[in-house]
Amino acid sequence: MMAACEKREESVEGSAAEDKKSDGQRMVGRPSRASIDSVIRAGSGNLSETDYIGLSRKISALDDASLREMLDSVSKGRNTPEFRTVFILAATELAKRSPEEAAALFVPEEMQPWEAGFIEVSKVIAGKDPKVLEAWLSANLPKAEISVQGTSLYAALGALGEIDPQAAVDMYFRLPVKKEIANDAIGAIFRAFGKNSPAQAEAVAAQKFSGRQLDVARTNIALGCWENDPQQALRVAAGISEVSHRGIALGQVVGAMATADPKGAVAALDQLSPQDLQAALRDGPSEPDSALMKLAQSDPVSLSRLLDKLVVSNASAPFLKPWSRR
Repeated sequence: MMAACEKREESVEGSAAEDKKSDGQRMVGRPSRASIDSVIRAGSGNLSETDYIGLSRKISALDDASLREMLDSVSKGRNTPEFRTVFILAATELAKRSPEEAAALFVPEEMQPWEAGFIEVSKVIAGKDPKVLEAWLSANLPKAEISVQGTSLYAALGALGEIDPQAAVDMYFRLPVKKEIANDAIGAIFRAFGKNSPAQAEAVAAQKFSGRQLDVARTNIALGCWENDPQQALRVAAGISEVSHRGIALGQVVGAMATADPKGAVAALDQLSPQDLQAALRDGPSEPDSALMKLAQSDPVSLSRLLDKLVVSNASAPFLKPWSRR
């Protein structure tokens, strides 16, 4: 669902930019209350791509007062199917015009995990004025429930990490991050960091973190960079200190590789030690994106050959034995 939203955002971005080449292209005069209600109704239910773009253009064309009036109408119902899309588009538009005002739409005591609009607004504010994002997080994180703190940090630092990962790391250390949610925040930052600059990301992670947090950073660097540099992803994952976490990361990276390049995935597994190979394959049939399940579908012969090299432990036997020829 999140990926679909991001796709829609990208498709709207160009058309919205055209609509707002100048403030003079916004609606001339105040639209009537009936007109605003009509736009709100148009945003309820499942929209086609064309309808979504049209709705975005209408909201982008509203003058400031009408935009605020619309947000006043839909804000309380932002997490309902009826108003969710309109709220997200209107809040994102407000963030482009007034980051502080858009941030103030989110009251920590009233927020849900993955609050409607917070990811989208965070992306805009991260690009426009990250100090506003940091000020909101600093003032409001302690007031929110722990689950809301976790998803808010993930959204905000992940958004900044896409633009300036080093700034996201620095901001992390200035924020009141509780131990229970630290790994989520680190993961969000380093997934983006790994995609953009894996070597720098690993150097920063090694400098700033240790133990489990360093393992989390490395796991996400590997998952971020596997598509552009699978060998780098494997090297990063192999550096994870704890065996089970290393196996999970290797399994996820090789599982991701197996879709686009099954032969490359098999070659990567062939390079692993027996301990790491067993750990990487141990995700089991309950994980459809695991290396085990991907190779069972794309290259069962090579998978059986790999398993035949192993002395499968009792703990791994229920997962691995069904694909072995022994």
